[in-house]
Formats: sequence, structure tokens, C-alpha cells
Amino acid sequence: MADKQVKKIFGKDVKTACIVLAAAVILSVPLGFTNTMSRMYDKVAVEFQDGAEKDGLSIQADLDARASAAYNLATVAKRYMAEDSEAVQSVLKASEALNSAKGPSAKYAANEELGEVCIQLYEALGKMELSEKDEQYRKSLYTEMKSRNVTMGNDPYNQLAEKYNEKLERFPANLLGKIFGMEKAELFQ
Repeated sequence: MADKQVKKIFGKDVKTACIVLAAAVILSVPLGFTNTMSRMYDKVAVEFQDGAEKDGLSIQADLDARASAAYNLATVAKRYMAEDSEAVQSVLKASEALNSAKGPSAKYAANEELGEVCIQLYEALGKMELSEKDEQYRKSLYTEMKSRNVTMGNDPYNQLAEKYNEKLERFPANLLGKIFGMEKAELFQ
């Protein structure tokens, strides 16, 4: 009796209905996984670019500010040093490298290099007799660069990326992630 009712509902036999139901369940798992993991990965990427609240308080904004401050430090240096001096050119090249770096780990490395050459230029300028205005500007640009590094050190991006990576390493995500080409999030380090 129940078999006849099921046949009426599905219009086919119960065996076919069970196969269709099983196929739907089996297909929903990978689709749900890829959708969930893709949203989580996108959230990580947005955190790096735009900040947690999409308010611009992000690592990328801090990197942009550091590159700008470095460029301005080189501009001040050009008033007292030859434009083609190694110290000035190193800062300009490092600033350009930071702006063109792709991905968090490459940006991290470029930022480290920028910091090193800026310290050298900052110290070289400190040994020169600058105008009062340029000396203040030199100090404020260097302070800006240091404070942006501190801000990046406290940014939640790496924690969010690590959480995503940990989830991707657990079963069944570790298997499905390989099948669907899910990549780990790069850390800013």
C-alpha cells in the first residue's frame, strides 16, 4: 500500500526515486563546500585589500601609505643629494617594487626591503644640514612608516587567513579542496 503511494508521488518506482535523491545529496556536498570555501577565501582577500569592515583600514592601505611616505622621503632627499644617488634610487625602486608586488607574501618581502632602504636614507639625511621644515618632514615621514608597520602587525588578516587554511586542511575539505583546486591563503609574513 505504501509502495503504491510512493509511486504516485514520484510517478516512477521507489528505486529510481532513491537513486535521484542519493545523487542530489552527493552533488550538494561538493557544491556546498566550494561555495562556502570560496566565500571564506573572498573574505580573506577583502580583509587584505579593504579591511574587516571594508573601511580601508587594511594592510594594503598601510602598504600604500608606506610607499607614499618613502617616495616623499626620497623627494626631500633630492633637495640635498643627487637624484641619481644610490640611496635615493634604492628607495624609489623599493617603493615601486612594493607597488607592483603581487600577493601578500611578495608584498611582505617588498615592504621589508623598503623599510631597510628607507632607514639608510633617513640616517644619511640625518647627517646633513637640512632646513628646519625638511628635518621635521624627514622625521614625520619616518614616524609614519614605523607606525604603519605597527598597525600591519596588529591587523587580523593573518589570523583570518590561518583560520581559512586550517579549515582547508581538515577532512573532508582537504580532499575536496584538491579536487576543486582550492588554494591556501597566503600569509603576510
